[in-house]
Amino acid sequence: MDKPREHGLYIIKDQFFSDFPSEYWSWNKAENRPHFYALYLSGLYWMIPLSSQVEKYKGKIEKIETKRGVGNCIYYHIGLIANVERVFNISDMFPVTEDYILHSYYIGSTPYIVRTNSLIDVIYSKAMTYLNLVRKGQLTNRNDILSIERSLLNRLNNADYVI
Repeated sequence: MDKPREHGLYIIKDQFFSDFPSEYWSWNKAENRPHFYALYLSGLYWMIPLSSQVEKYKGKIEKIETKRGVGNCIYYHIGLIANVERVFNISDMFPVTEDYILHSYYIGSTPYIVRTNSLIDVIYSKAMTYLNLVRKGQLTNRNDILSIERSLLNRLNNADYVI
């Protein structure tokens, strides 16, 4: 596989979910789905799960925005992927190393990369806000992403590490 690119869509290896078990992970469906949107931050790829259950998440977004105001939902975002609405589930983002990425999501023979700057900007902003709140202890993450991040960064610093 070519080196992963930021803003690309990827499939994650089942090995990641075995190495970092949690009852809250999305079912990986034999390395076929879900697809994950990649942000590259501090040596790790932060993967944001995508969902096709747009109507379900519109309700969740509406409920949060009723309490906090329109545009103040950092947990989810609805955007277009290949001209189809998809949900970016920011509250379930997690870090991986390149070795845990199985392959790109392709349209035809081309790896899909999000190129819409407005979508990239809003996903980045919401993801950074979410991650910063988790780092400050103001939000908890059910998958303990900070522990996973520490473990992966320690592995990267160990030259003998191989998955």
